[in-house]
Amino acid sequence: MDYYNLARGLHILAVIAWMAGMLFLPRLFAYDAEQNAKPEPLRGEMQALLRVWQTRLLRIIINPAMILAFVFGGWLLWLRSGDGANPAVYAGLYSAELQRRAYPDVEPVVLETTPQRAYDAALKLVGKRKWLVVDARAPQAPSRAGHIEAVARTPLLGLREDIAIRITPDTDGARIDMRSSSRYFESDLGSNAARIVKFAEDLTGAVEAAEAARADKAPTLPGREAQGTDKGKAGKGAKDRATKDKAQPARR
Repeated sequence: MDYYNLARGLHILAVIAWMAGMLFLPRLFAYDAEQNAKPEPLRGEMQALLRVWQTRLLRIIINPAMILAFVFGGWLLWLRSGDGANPAVYAGLYSAELQRRAYPDVEPVVLETTPQRAYDAALKLVGKRKWLVVDARAPQAPSRAGHIEAVARTPLLGLREDIAIRITPDTDGARIDMRSSSRYFESDLGSNAARIVKFAEDLTGAVEAAEAARADKAPTLPGREAQGTDKGKAGKGAKDRATKDKAQPARR
């Protein structure tokens, strides 16, 4: 049984009943005050009736709903602490196939850089997003993969979502696999897939910009530059001699 959704639904109903009673109670107070302008015995009868309504509203609706709101709220907090949360275990190939059909753009990223540089760029992006880093291990040669485990929070309710990033060596450079999973609710409405796609785009852009800047700063080898200059001079000298020979008349 899904106790988390049950507790959430009961908590919402209790809060709605509590707030509805609190909004209606001042209206009853206003009706009670309006009876002072009426003559007796109508004033006394109406005030007595309104005060019965006020008492019943407090005892039957407002006070029980307030207590239940706090009870179910505490139950929700207890469920969020561990029990009732979605498991972090990988769901298997069936889940992967469903994900591939629903989100075909979610796939591993291969970057033309070293695994260490990819790891540093990914860790920097995680820090920019203010995700809580739980564990981080840099990749090590020849084959040990690097990984980053972090926890993100949803903007409105602050619900935790688990993130795992793996960096492994690849023939073309470094391969990045990312997984994002919500701890609560059966559906995330595509938020985890959007997070992965956005992170992959930002990571690709950051690595490409860093590699381009590194290539611009790389010094040119002096030997190659001198060799190119000598070739240019030699070619220019040969061209000048050929022009000079054409300009002179042939000797008999």
